[in-house]
Amino acid sequence: MTNKPSPLKIRLAIQGGGAKIAALLATMEAIQDLQRQNIIQVIEVIGTSAGAIVGAFLAADIDIAKIKDSLAHTNGKQLVAHYKVSAPALLYRLFFGKPAWNDKKLRQWLSDIFDSKKITTIGDLKKAKNINFTPVSTDLSNRTPHFLYDDNKNLVSALLDSSGLPYLFRVWGHNNSNAIIVDGGLCENLPAPLLDEDENCSTVAISFKKRPTDNPTSLFSFSAALLDVAIESSMEKARKGLSGHLYEIDTHLTTFGFEDALKTGLGDHYLLKKKEALDWFNALASSKSRSLPVMRNPWLETNDTARFLMNSLSKIYQSHHLKSKYILYQMKCVVEANCLIDEGMPFFGSPARLMYELEISALPNSPIYCIYYALLNEPEGSLLTSDTLHIRAHKNHTTINTFQVPTRNNDSALKEILIFFEQPVTQDDGLIRISVTEQVVGLVSKLRLKGMDNISYSNPRAAGGIKEAFLVLNYPTAFGDLTINPSQGKGEQITDLDVNKYDLASKNQHFRSIGYVFRDVGEDEKIEMIMSKGKGDRFI
Repeated sequence: MTNKPSPLKIRLAIQGGGAKIAALLATMEAIQDLQRQNIIQVIEVIGTSAGAIVGAFLAADIDIAKIKDSLAHTNGKQLVAHYKVSAPALLYRLFFGKPAWNDKKLRQWLSDIFDSKKITTIGDLKKAKNINFTPVSTDLSNRTPHFLYDDNKNLVSALLDSSGLPYLFRVWGHNNSNAIIVDGGLCENLPAPLLDEDENCSTVAISFKKRPTDNPTSLFSFSAALLDVAIESSMEKARKGLSGHLYEIDTHLTTFGFEDALKTGLGDHYLLKKKEALDWFNALASSKSRSLPVMRNPWLETNDTARFLMNSLSKIYQSHHLKSKYILYQMKCVVEANCLIDEGMPFFGSPARLMYELEISALPNSPIYCIYYALLNEPEGSLLTSDTLHIRAHKNHTTINTFQVPTRNNDSALKEILIFFEQPVTQDDGLIRISVTEQVVGLVSKLRLKGMDNISYSNPRAAGGIKEAFLVLNYPTAFGDLTINPSQGKGEQITDLDVNKYDLASKNQHFRSIGYVFRDVGEDEKIEMIMSKGKGDRFI
């Protein structure tokens, strides 16, 4: 009897898209099918505008196939007809401080759908399938994203807030008593950065591939282009900071092409988008099922044959792969010092977390078959599981399948992992990002015990050295001041700009960040950051 693998837990961040909601529905239907087959399990959804609407359908377990059918045959025509406004009428309405469209028809349509499930508030929705749901909107009063809705907030009102495009659905207020809430796409059209990192759960951002656009030729298309520019700007920011998986929908549909979406988006195009999503999410679940299995510490293996094989693999790497160099553009080593949290505070006793990331590319005629990682976890009896070690590889935000093999070198006490690529990485693959997150007991604990510790790094496979390397410590503010110095006086202290630009900061608001950036590091050169208790030159 074989054990069926557990479903892949995922958190979804869904981009807004206006009329591209047809393609989003196809993707959501695919995800819903996979959920019902127990292949994936969605535990959180955060969405903007149309992404919030389809995400709410998924979280409520509403049959998305039926939603599509209703749009194709009845409700779609009524909704689209409601939004036809001539240019003179548009000017007239805006002149008198009224939006181009009112949201009565959309409100009624959404209310009917959620009423059928007895869902009125955001809290009701969260209880439906135990999926945490957050719609994102924009607070014009404070110029910030708005996503901290109370569970008692009316769900449909929250969705309309998230979808309230300026001028089209929302205009300026006539008094200063209330915040002006508009479409979330202006600030966070792809709200992936708002999701928490979790090694036990995959984050998937659902977005759209960029397509060429036409020049605006009318008042409506000019206004639409202005909104598209603002929305796309927030998209680029989110893509650059994305640490999870990116699923991009390739569709001819446009943000404001509602009639075209009704005519062409709910037939063959819909079926194609659903199939593409099924294939992609199936592949993601399959790749995760091949990731590191739960096992007892393999470096304590006593079987002679197993020890021989592990040692042989290590020798093969040393003899062949170690000599195969690659270009190393950037290395980030960030230590989250949870072990320095004071007793009685939240997360006291948690292990430190090491986040290690490489951006590499292959040299001409020199494929990369595998890379090496030495575990830092200290206890000899520790488990090696997907909870303590998490490895990801991406190319243009697309997941690259890898599998990990523990090895051992009889001449070394290091706990080695070889990360093999399912397909060798070649120069044509361009930039590859590899991320490793490890839960490490005892890391930087010497800062508490002895008042001093260090973080170091070297990479003998980096052809021509390392272009840019970061060594960063995130630690509790309550721990006090630390002085940091780089080895041999090299390196520059990170700045606030570095912390934000390179996503180095802790998500724990009670932590501060210190560290160094090293540029143009020589081949085989070791870089090091020495930390000691006491007031330093600078902390962030």
